[in-house]
Amino acid sequence: DLPLMEWLSTKIWPLEAKLNGEDIYWGTMLAIVEMIKSGTTTFNDMYFFMSQAARAVETS
Repeated sequence: DLPLMEWLSTKIWPLEAKLNGEDIYWGTMLAIVEMIKSGTTTFNDMYFFMSQAARAVETS
């Protein structure tokens, strides 16, 4: 276990810095499949590359 800020700065933020639009698109597509399977009808996403998340929603 790490303190929150140490975990974010050493583990999470370095990984997020490597993400690109395609990563977000496919991650959002996976999330949409999971939401459809569980009956979710509405969601709000405030992550990076919003145009790619919107593309995933339109495609699905």
